[in-house]
Amino acid sequence: RLTWQILVLLAGVGSIHGKVIVFSPPALVSQFEKQTGSSSLHSSFANFGIIPYGTQMVGLLHFDGDNPDGCGEYKQINWGDDEKPEEIGANFERGPIFIVYRGKCSFVQKVRNVQKAGGILAVIVDNKPIENPERIIMMDDGTGGNLHIPSILIGKDDGERIINFMTDEANQEVGHMVSIVVEFNMYHPDDRVEYEIWTNSANIQGLKFLSQFHIWNKRLGKNAFFSPHYVIWTCPGCRGDASHPDCLNNGKYCAPPLMTRHIRGQDVLREDMRQICIYQKYIKNKKDYGETWWKYIDKVYNDCPLAITKKCSEKAMKAFDIPVKEIEKCIANADDGHDNNALLQHEMDLWINERGNFFPSVVINNSTYRGKLDPTAVFHSICSGFKDTPEVCTLAYDKSGEVVSDGINKKHLAYAVGGL
Repeated sequence: RLTWQILVLLAGVGSIHGKVIVFSPPALVSQFEKQTGSSSLHSSFANFGIIPYGTQMVGLLHFDGDNPDGCGEYKQINWGDDEKPEEIGANFERGPIFIVYRGKCSFVQKVRNVQKAGGILAVIVDNKPIENPERIIMMDDGTGGNLHIPSILIGKDDGERIINFMTDEANQEVGHMVSIVVEFNMYHPDDRVEYEIWTNSANIQGLKFLSQFHIWNKRLGKNAFFSPHYVIWTCPGCRGDASHPDCLNNGKYCAPPLMTRHIRGQDVLREDMRQICIYQKYIKNKKDYGETWWKYIDKVYNDCPLAITKKCSEKAMKAFDIPVKEIEKCIANADDGHDNNALLQHEMDLWINERGNFFPSVVINNSTYRGKLDPTAVFHSICSGFKDTPEVCTLAYDKSGEVVSDGINKKHLAYAVGGL
Protein backbone atom coordinates (compact mmCIF):
# COMPACT_ATOMS: atom_id res chain seq x y z
CA ARG A 1 0.00 0.00 0.00
CA LEU A 2 1.25 3.45 -0.92
CA THR A 3 1.01 6.00 1.89
CA TRP A 4 1.26 9.65 0.97
CA GLN A 5 2.68 12.32 3.22
CA ILE A 6 3.05 15.87 1.96
CA LEU A 7 5.54 18.07 3.80
CA VAL A 8 5.62 21.85 3.41
CA LEU A 9 9.29 22.86 3.23
CA LEU A 10 11.12 25.86 1.87
CA ALA A 11 14.22 24.69 0.07
CA GLY A 12 16.03 25.47 -3.15
CA VAL A 13 13.93 28.13 -4.82
CA GLY A 14 13.71 31.47 -3.08
CA SER A 15 10.47 32.68 -1.57
CA ILE A 16 9.26 36.24 -1.86
CA HIS A 17 9.75 37.71 1.58
CA GLY A 18 8.51 40.95 3.04
CA LYS A 19 10.98 43.34 4.53
CA VAL A 20 9.71 44.46 7.94
CA ILE A 21 11.40 47.48 9.50
CA VAL A 22 10.68 48.86 12.98
CA PHE A 23 10.23 52.54 12.20
CA SER A 24 9.39 54.20 15.51
CA PRO A 25 9.68 55.18 18.32
CA PRO A 26 13.46 55.73 18.49
CA ALA A 27 13.72 53.94 21.86
CA LEU A 28 12.40 50.68 20.35
CA VAL A 29 14.49 51.06 17.20
CA SER A 30 17.52 51.48 19.45
CA GLN A 31 16.67 48.25 21.31
CA PHE A 32 16.66 46.26 18.08
CA GLU A 33 19.87 47.82 16.84
CA LYS A 34 21.65 47.02 20.11
CA GLN A 35 20.33 43.44 20.30
CA THR A 36 20.48 42.36 16.65
CA GLY A 37 22.38 45.11 14.87
CA SER A 38 19.38 46.08 12.76
CA SER A 39 15.73 47.14 13.03
CA SER A 40 14.91 44.95 10.01
CA LEU A 41 13.12 41.71 10.96
CA HIS A 42 13.13 38.23 9.41
CA SER A 43 9.67 37.44 8.07
CA SER A 44 7.56 35.58 5.50
CA PHE A 45 4.17 36.04 3.84
CA ALA A 46 1.16 33.80 4.30
CA ASN A 47 -0.07 31.70 1.40
CA PHE A 48 -3.51 33.34 1.44
CA GLY A 49 -4.91 36.84 1.21
CA ILE A 50 -3.96 39.34 -1.49
CA ILE A 51 -0.34 40.41 -1.24
CA PRO A 52 0.33 43.76 -2.95
CA TYR A 53 3.70 42.96 -4.50
CA GLY A 54 5.76 45.99 -5.42
CA THR A 55 4.19 48.19 -2.73
CA GLN A 56 4.90 49.31 0.82
CA MET A 57 2.73 49.68 3.90
CA VAL A 58 3.29 51.78 7.02
CA GLY A 59 1.14 51.85 10.12
CA LEU A 60 0.84 51.97 13.88
CA LEU A 61 0.78 48.59 15.58
CA HIS A 62 -2.30 47.60 17.53
CA PHE A 63 -2.08 44.91 20.25
CA ASP A 64 -5.13 43.85 22.26
CA GLY A 65 -4.17 42.42 25.65
CA ASP A 66 -7.65 40.94 25.99
CA ASN A 67 -7.32 39.16 22.65
CA PRO A 68 -3.55 38.53 22.40
CA ASP A 69 -3.75 35.67 19.90
CA GLY A 70 -6.41 37.31 17.72
CA CYS A 71 -8.69 34.27 17.91
CA GLY A 72 -11.63 36.33 19.14
CA GLU A 73 -13.35 39.11 17.25
CA TYR A 74 -12.14 42.58 18.13
CA LYS A 75 -14.36 45.14 19.77
CA GLN A 76 -15.29 48.23 17.82
CA ILE A 77 -12.17 50.36 17.47
CA ASN A 78 -12.28 54.09 16.85
CA TRP A 79 -9.20 54.80 14.79
CA GLY A 80 -7.46 58.15 15.05
CA ASP A 81 -6.70 60.18 11.95
CA ASP A 82 -3.18 58.75 11.82
CA GLU A 83 -4.48 55.20 11.83
CA LYS A 84 -7.33 55.30 9.33
CA PRO A 85 -6.59 53.18 6.25
CA GLU A 86 -5.77 55.30 3.22
CA GLU A 87 -3.66 55.26 0.10
CA ILE A 88 -0.91 57.87 0.30
CA GLY A 89 0.85 57.19 -2.97
CA ALA A 90 0.93 54.91 -5.99
CA ASN A 91 2.94 52.33 -4.11
CA PHE A 92 2.37 53.19 -0.45
CA GLU A 93 -0.53 52.50 1.89
CA ARG A 94 -1.09 53.57 5.48
CA GLY A 95 -3.37 52.14 8.14
CA PRO A 96 -3.66 50.11 11.37
CA ILE A 97 -1.54 46.99 11.60
CA PHE A 98 -2.45 44.30 14.13
CA ILE A 99 0.13 42.19 15.93
CA VAL A 100 -0.98 38.86 17.46
CA TYR A 101 0.58 35.73 18.89
CA ARG A 102 0.61 32.46 16.98
CA GLY A 103 -1.45 29.57 18.39
CA LYS A 104 -4.90 28.54 19.70
CA CYS A 105 -6.59 28.96 16.30
CA SER A 106 -5.71 28.92 12.61
CA PHE A 107 -3.76 31.66 10.87
CA VAL A 108 -6.80 32.28 8.68
CA GLN A 109 -9.08 32.94 11.67
CA LYS A 110 -6.63 35.47 13.10
CA VAL A 111 -6.32 37.34 9.82
CA ARG A 112 -10.08 37.31 9.26
CA ASN A 113 -10.63 38.94 12.65
CA VAL A 114 -8.02 41.59 11.83
CA GLN A 115 -9.67 42.25 8.48
CA LYS A 116 -13.09 42.64 10.11
CA ALA A 117 -11.61 45.16 12.55
CA GLY A 118 -10.30 47.33 9.73
CA GLY A 119 -6.65 46.33 9.78
CA ILE A 120 -4.61 46.53 6.59
CA LEU A 121 -2.07 43.90 7.69
CA ALA A 122 -1.78 41.14 10.31
CA VAL A 123 1.63 40.51 11.90
CA ILE A 124 1.77 37.11 13.59
CA VAL A 125 4.45 36.38 16.18
CA ASP A 126 5.89 32.87 16.02
CA ASN A 127 5.74 30.77 19.20
CA LYS A 128 8.88 28.73 18.61
CA PRO A 129 12.11 30.58 19.42
CA ILE A 130 14.47 28.50 17.27
CA GLU A 131 12.44 28.77 14.05
CA ASN A 132 13.49 31.01 11.19
CA PRO A 133 10.18 32.55 10.02
CA GLU A 134 11.55 32.75 6.47
CA ARG A 135 11.33 28.95 6.36
CA ILE A 136 7.73 28.74 7.59
CA ILE A 137 4.65 28.91 5.37
CA MET A 138 1.38 30.07 6.91
CA MET A 139 -1.06 27.92 4.96
CA ASP A 140 -4.75 28.39 4.21
CA ASP A 141 -7.01 26.17 6.32
CA GLY A 142 -9.45 25.94 3.41
CA THR A 143 -11.60 28.92 4.44
CA GLY A 144 -9.36 31.84 3.49
CA GLY A 145 -10.76 32.50 0.04
CA ASN A 146 -12.52 35.71 1.11
CA LEU A 147 -9.49 37.32 2.75
CA HIS A 148 -8.03 40.31 0.95
CA ILE A 149 -5.46 41.69 3.41
CA PRO A 150 -1.92 40.31 3.64
CA SER A 151 -0.36 38.74 6.70
CA ILE A 152 3.22 38.16 7.71
CA LEU A 153 5.03 35.97 10.24
CA ILE A 154 7.91 37.31 12.35
CA GLY A 155 10.18 35.57 14.84
CA LYS A 156 9.27 34.96 18.48
CA ASP A 157 12.08 37.07 19.96
CA ASP A 158 11.40 40.01 17.65
CA GLY A 159 7.66 39.89 18.23
CA GLU A 160 7.94 39.65 22.00
CA ARG A 161 10.37 42.57 22.09
CA ILE A 162 7.79 44.70 20.26
CA ILE A 163 4.82 43.61 22.38
CA ASN A 164 6.75 43.96 25.63
CA PHE A 165 7.68 47.51 24.66
CA MET A 166 4.06 48.32 23.81
CA THR A 167 2.68 46.93 27.08
CA ASP A 168 5.43 48.10 29.47
CA GLU A 169 4.02 50.72 31.85
CA ALA A 170 7.34 52.55 31.65
CA ASN A 171 6.57 53.27 27.99
CA GLN A 172 3.04 54.62 28.48
CA GLU A 173 3.78 57.79 26.54
CA VAL A 174 5.26 56.06 23.48
CA GLY A 175 4.05 52.45 23.69
CA HIS A 176 1.05 53.24 21.49
CA MET A 177 3.27 54.90 18.89
CA VAL A 178 5.08 51.80 17.63
CA SER A 179 5.03 51.78 13.84
CA ILE A 180 6.53 49.51 11.20
CA VAL A 181 7.15 49.70 7.47
CA VAL A 182 6.58 46.59 5.35
CA GLU A 183 7.96 46.24 1.84
CA PHE A 184 6.42 43.59 -0.42
CA ASN A 185 9.40 42.93 -2.62
CA MET A 186 9.45 41.27 -6.01
CA TYR A 187 12.73 40.46 -7.73
CA HIS A 188 12.85 42.08 -11.19
CA PRO A 189 16.18 41.56 -12.97
CA ASP A 190 15.17 42.53 -16.53
CA ASP A 191 12.35 43.32 -18.96
CA ARG A 192 11.07 39.74 -19.25
CA VAL A 193 9.39 37.88 -16.40
CA GLU A 194 9.76 34.13 -16.26
CA TYR A 195 7.10 32.28 -14.34
CA GLU A 196 6.14 28.68 -13.68
CA ILE A 197 3.05 26.93 -12.39
CA TRP A 198 3.55 23.72 -10.40
CA THR A 199 0.67 21.27 -10.23
CA ASN A 200 -0.27 17.88 -11.65
CA SER A 201 -2.92 16.81 -14.11
CA ALA A 202 -5.20 15.50 -11.36
CA ASN A 203 -5.19 18.65 -9.23
CA ILE A 204 -8.53 20.36 -9.78
CA GLN A 205 -7.46 23.62 -8.15
CA GLY A 206 -4.40 23.79 -10.38
CA LEU A 207 -6.37 23.01 -13.55
CA LYS A 208 -9.01 25.59 -12.64
CA PHE A 209 -6.37 28.25 -12.08
CA LEU A 210 -4.68 27.45 -15.41
CA SER A 211 -7.99 27.62 -17.24
CA GLN A 212 -8.77 31.00 -15.68
CA PHE A 213 -5.25 32.33 -16.19
CA HIS A 214 -5.24 31.60 -19.92
CA ILE A 215 -6.47 35.08 -20.87
CA TRP A 216 -3.98 36.75 -18.52
CA ASN A 217 -1.11 34.86 -20.13
CA LYS A 218 -2.34 36.08 -23.52
CA ARG A 219 -2.31 39.65 -22.20
CA LEU A 220 1.31 39.26 -21.11
CA GLY A 221 2.30 37.86 -24.51
CA LYS A 222 6.04 37.68 -25.12
CA ASN A 223 6.72 40.06 -22.26
CA ALA A 224 6.69 36.94 -20.10
CA PHE A 225 7.84 33.36 -20.54
CA PHE A 226 5.65 30.66 -18.98
CA SER A 227 6.45 27.02 -18.31
CA PRO A 228 4.25 24.39 -16.62
CA HIS A 229 5.74 21.83 -14.27
CA TYR A 230 4.41 18.67 -12.68
CA VAL A 231 4.92 17.32 -9.18
CA ILE A 232 6.32 13.78 -9.32
CA TRP A 233 6.95 11.71 -6.21
CA THR A 234 9.25 8.82 -5.54
CA CYS A 235 8.10 5.97 -3.33
CA PRO A 236 11.08 4.17 -1.69
CA GLY A 237 8.85 1.30 -0.55
CA CYS A 238 7.57 0.78 -4.08
CA ARG A 239 10.92 0.44 -5.89
CA GLY A 240 11.15 -2.77 -7.87
CA ASP A 241 7.38 -3.17 -8.00
CA ALA A 242 6.61 -3.11 -11.72
CA SER A 243 2.92 -3.75 -11.12
CA HIS A 244 2.22 -0.94 -8.64
CA PRO A 245 -0.91 0.87 -9.91
CA ASP A 246 0.27 4.31 -8.80
CA CYS A 247 3.83 4.17 -10.16
CA LEU A 248 5.79 3.75 -13.37
CA ASN A 249 9.29 2.45 -14.15
CA ASN A 250 9.41 -0.20 -11.44
CA GLY A 251 8.06 2.10 -8.76
CA LYS A 252 10.48 4.98 -9.38
CA TYR A 253 7.92 7.64 -10.38
CA CYS A 254 4.61 7.87 -8.55
CA ALA A 255 1.51 10.00 -8.23
CA PRO A 256 -1.33 9.80 -5.69
CA PRO A 257 -4.42 8.02 -7.01
CA LEU A 258 -7.81 9.69 -7.28
CA MET A 259 -9.68 7.27 -5.07
CA THR A 260 -13.06 8.96 -5.47
CA ARG A 261 -12.75 8.77 -9.26
CA HIS A 262 -11.06 5.36 -9.48
CA ILE A 263 -8.06 6.81 -11.31
CA ARG A 264 -4.66 5.22 -10.75
CA GLY A 265 -1.48 7.18 -10.18
CA GLN A 266 -0.13 5.68 -13.42
CA ASP A 267 -2.92 7.37 -15.37
CA VAL A 268 -2.10 10.71 -13.72
CA LEU A 269 1.57 10.37 -14.69
CA ARG A 270 0.71 9.55 -18.30
CA GLU A 271 -1.49 12.63 -18.58
CA ASP A 272 1.29 14.71 -17.00
CA MET A 273 3.58 13.49 -19.79
CA ARG A 274 0.99 14.23 -22.49
CA GLN A 275 0.76 17.81 -21.23
CA ILE A 276 4.57 18.15 -21.10
CA CYS A 277 4.91 16.90 -24.69
CA ILE A 278 2.16 19.19 -25.96
CA TYR A 279 3.83 22.16 -24.28
CA GLN A 280 7.27 21.28 -25.65
CA LYS A 281 5.89 21.01 -29.18
CA TYR A 282 4.06 24.34 -29.25
CA ILE A 283 6.27 26.59 -27.12
CA LYS A 284 8.94 26.28 -29.85
CA ASN A 285 6.50 27.57 -32.47
CA LYS A 286 7.09 31.34 -32.64
CA LYS A 287 3.57 32.01 -33.89
CA ASP A 288 1.85 29.72 -31.38
CA TYR A 289 4.11 30.41 -28.36
CA GLY A 290 2.35 27.70 -26.34
CA GLU A 291 -1.19 28.93 -27.06
CA THR A 292 -2.32 25.45 -28.18
CA TRP A 293 -1.21 24.04 -24.82
CA TRP A 294 -3.41 26.58 -23.04
CA LYS A 295 -6.37 25.69 -25.29
CA TYR A 296 -5.83 22.00 -24.53
CA ILE A 297 -5.84 22.70 -20.78
CA ASP A 298 -9.08 24.69 -21.13
CA LYS A 299 -10.64 21.80 -23.04
CA VAL A 300 -9.71 18.97 -20.67
CA TYR A 301 -10.63 21.05 -17.62
CA ASN A 302 -14.10 21.74 -18.97
CA ASP A 303 -14.76 18.46 -20.81
CA CYS A 304 -13.14 15.91 -18.47
CA PRO A 305 -14.74 16.75 -15.10
CA LEU A 306 -14.18 13.38 -13.46
CA ALA A 307 -10.69 12.67 -14.73
CA ILE A 308 -8.51 13.28 -17.78
CA THR A 309 -8.62 9.80 -19.26
CA LYS A 310 -6.70 8.84 -22.40
CA LYS A 311 -9.94 8.90 -24.39
CA CYS A 312 -10.89 12.37 -23.18
CA SER A 313 -7.34 13.62 -23.76
CA GLU A 314 -7.26 12.38 -27.36
CA LYS A 315 -10.63 13.98 -28.05
CA ALA A 316 -9.27 17.31 -26.81
CA MET A 317 -6.11 16.94 -28.89
CA LYS A 318 -8.11 16.27 -32.04
CA ALA A 319 -10.20 19.38 -31.40
CA PHE A 320 -7.05 21.51 -31.90
CA ASP A 321 -5.32 19.32 -34.49
CA ILE A 322 -2.67 18.20 -32.02
CA PRO A 323 -1.01 15.13 -33.58
CA VAL A 324 -1.88 12.30 -31.18
CA LYS A 325 0.72 9.89 -32.56
CA GLU A 326 3.48 12.49 -32.29
CA ILE A 327 2.60 13.08 -28.63
CA GLU A 328 2.56 9.33 -27.97
CA LYS A 329 5.99 9.05 -29.63
CA CYS A 330 7.30 11.86 -27.42
CA ILE A 331 6.18 9.90 -24.34
CA ALA A 332 7.60 6.62 -25.61
CA ASN A 333 10.97 8.16 -26.48
CA ALA A 334 11.36 9.48 -22.92
CA ASP A 335 11.37 5.95 -21.47
CA ASP A 336 14.52 3.85 -21.60
CA GLY A 337 12.55 0.64 -21.04
CA HIS A 338 13.94 0.11 -17.56
CA ASP A 339 13.94 2.46 -14.57
CA ASN A 340 14.37 5.85 -16.19
CA ASN A 341 12.01 8.27 -17.92
CA ALA A 342 13.58 11.53 -19.09
CA LEU A 343 10.36 13.59 -18.83
CA LEU A 344 9.42 12.43 -15.35
CA GLN A 345 13.00 12.47 -14.06
CA HIS A 346 13.45 16.11 -15.08
CA GLU A 347 10.29 17.16 -13.26
CA MET A 348 11.11 15.11 -10.15
CA ASP A 349 14.67 16.43 -9.93
CA LEU A 350 13.52 20.03 -10.31
CA TRP A 351 10.80 19.58 -7.68
CA ILE A 352 13.01 17.87 -5.11
CA ASN A 353 16.21 19.86 -5.59
CA GLU A 354 15.00 23.35 -6.42
CA ARG A 355 11.28 23.81 -5.79
CA GLY A 356 9.73 21.37 -3.31
CA ASN A 357 7.46 23.80 -1.45
CA PHE A 358 3.74 23.25 -2.00
CA PHE A 359 1.39 22.89 -4.92
CA PRO A 360 -0.37 24.18 -6.84
CA SER A 361 2.06 27.08 -6.70
CA VAL A 362 3.45 29.84 -8.87
CA VAL A 363 7.13 30.71 -9.17
CA ILE A 364 7.95 34.19 -10.50
CA ASN A 365 11.52 35.10 -11.41
CA ASN A 366 12.69 32.07 -9.45
CA SER A 367 10.82 33.07 -6.29
CA THR A 368 7.74 31.32 -4.96
CA TYR A 369 4.61 33.48 -5.03
CA ARG A 370 2.76 33.76 -1.74
CA GLY A 371 -0.88 34.66 -1.33
CA LYS A 372 -4.21 33.60 -2.72
CA LEU A 373 -3.99 31.70 -6.02
CA ASP A 374 -6.19 34.25 -7.75
CA PRO A 375 -5.62 35.01 -11.48
CA THR A 376 -5.87 38.77 -11.07
CA ALA A 377 -3.53 38.81 -8.06
CA VAL A 378 -0.98 36.58 -9.82
CA PHE A 379 -1.11 38.81 -12.93
CA HIS A 380 -0.31 41.91 -10.86
CA SER A 381 2.46 40.03 -9.07
CA ILE A 382 4.00 39.09 -12.43
CA CYS A 383 3.73 42.73 -13.46
CA SER A 384 5.72 43.66 -10.36
CA GLY A 385 8.53 41.46 -11.66
CA PHE A 386 9.39 43.67 -14.65
CA LYS A 387 12.31 46.04 -14.42
CA ASP A 388 10.38 48.46 -16.64
CA THR A 389 6.61 48.07 -16.46
CA PRO A 390 5.06 47.22 -19.88
CA GLU A 391 1.89 48.98 -20.98
CA VAL A 392 -0.18 45.81 -20.59
CA CYS A 393 0.36 46.06 -16.83
CA THR A 394 -0.99 49.61 -16.59
CA LEU A 395 -4.42 48.99 -18.15
CA ALA A 396 -7.59 48.42 -16.16
CA TYR A 397 -9.17 44.97 -16.36
CA ASP A 398 -12.24 43.26 -14.97
CA LYS A 399 -11.90 39.97 -13.12
CA SER A 400 -12.22 37.96 -16.33
CA GLY A 401 -9.20 39.73 -17.84
CA GLU A 402 -11.11 41.94 -20.25
CA VAL A 403 -9.90 45.52 -20.67
CA VAL A 404 -12.41 48.00 -19.25
CA SER A 405 -10.40 51.13 -20.01
CA ASP A 406 -7.47 52.08 -22.20
CA GLY A 407 -6.28 54.57 -19.63
CA ILE A 408 -3.87 53.93 -16.81
CA ASN A 409 -5.51 52.53 -13.71
CA LYS A 410 -3.69 53.75 -10.60
CA LYS A 411 -4.96 50.94 -8.41
CA HIS A 412 -3.52 48.36 -10.81
CA LEU A 413 -0.38 50.38 -11.33
CA ALA A 414 0.24 50.30 -7.58
CA TYR A 415 0.75 46.57 -7.88
CA ALA A 416 2.87 46.83 -10.97
CA VAL A 417 5.44 49.39 -9.87
CA GLY A 418 7.27 50.15 -6.74
CA GLY A 419 10.84 51.00 -7.58
CA LEU A 420 12.05 48.38 -5.17
